[in-house]
Formats: sequence, structure tokens, C-alpha cells
Amino acid sequence: MIKTLLQQQQPLLIREKALVLFIRKASALTLIAIALISAVAFSIIGLGKANPETVDGEGWMWIKEGEVPAPEGIEHPQILFSSPINETYTSNKISLIFNASSPRKYMSVSIDYKPSWQCSYSHINTTIIDYVNITLTDVPEWSNYIEVKAEWKYVYESRLDTTQRWITHYTSYTMNCSETVYFNVDTHSNSSQQSTLNNPAPFPTSLVATASVAAVAVVGVSLLVYFKKRKH
Repeated sequence: MIKTLLQQQQPLLIREKALVLFIRKASALTLIAIALISAVAFSIIGLGKANPETVDGEGWMWIKEGEVPAPEGIEHPQILFSSPINETYTSNKISLIFNASSPRKYMSVSIDYKPSWQCSYSHINTTIIDYVNITLTDVPEWSNYIEVKAEWKYVYESRLDTTQRWITHYTSYTMNCSETVYFNVDTHSNSSQQSTLNNPAPFPTSLVATASVAAVAVVGVSLLVYFKKRKH
């Protein structure tokens, strides 16, 4: 009798164990799916994204918690051109020199420039942001311009993580600046000037000869009049 009951309950126990295993696996998969969905959601809205930065020579982990508009009434960064300037150049090689300066300490800056003869912007990789010097070659003739734009990121406010002293949570804001300089290139004017220097105009010998003859004639007439008066 007992053996018969055990044999009848054995399939039921196997089904229960299988159900328990299935529930455990389903729970684990659900937790993994929730974690992945949360990670994607946080990356999309820009929250909880760790951005390693270096502050005062020490390695800190900065965690962005959002971005706010730039505060009102603060001084904006600026771009000041030293070269080229609004004039005509006689060479197809132009130096692009400018200062991209910020009145405050910033987290990062991104600088791009676009000449009028190019279709897209070029990024500037430099560690000396306050002074940029780039040589542009094959600059076309006639009217041109170069546009430079920069984007600075600043920390609006930050707070130190109370549980981990090497983690800082921060809120940032962005400020932009864009400047354009216009200039001309005319290499032919340089060629014509050089040709004038190498081949000066001929000396006007015919004009000098004519003037000499006229001077002699005037002197002769004057002498003739003088001697004629003395005879009387």
C-alpha cells in the first residue's frame, strides 16, 4: 500500500521540483532584464553616467546627474582672431591663429573650424586651448572666410558621495561661442608687383633729348637778343 502511494506521488514531486527550478530561472532572467533596461534608460536620459575626470592631479570619478541652463549675467567665453584678418593675402598658405579663452575654470572644451572652401567642420585636437595655431594650405583665390566654434562645459554644482569619498556627483551647463573672419587671397597681385620690380620701365631718353634741344634753343635766342641790344 505505502509503496503504491509513493509510486503515485513520485511524478507529482518531480513536477513540483521542475516548477521550482523554472520559477528560479525566470526570476533570475527577470532581474537581469530589469538591470539591462535600467542601464539603457539611465544612459538615454543622461543620468548615472560615469565620466572619469582629473581634478588637481588626482583621479576622481564624476557622475553626471543632469544639465541645466547657463546662469544669467555671467561672462561668456570668447574667440579672438590674430590671423587671418580682413585684408588681401598674396599667398595660398594662411595661418589660422586665435585665442579661445574662458573667464572661468571648465571641465572640457570642444573646438571646430570650417573654412569656406570645405564642406564640413574639422575638429581641433590641442591641449593649449588659449592659443591655437594651424597652417592652412591650398587656400583658393578671392573671397574666403573661416568659422570657428567652441563649446565649453562647466560644473554648476557638485556634491561628494558620502559613502565613497572618490566619487562626486555633479550638474553641468554648457556655453557656446562662434566667430567668423573674412579675407581675400590674390596671388596674381604679388606676381605683377614682382614683375614690375624685375622689369622697370625704360628711361625716357626721347623726352630728355627734346628738353635738351629746347633748352639750347632758348639760350641761343637769349644771346642773340643780348648782343643785338649792345650794338644799339
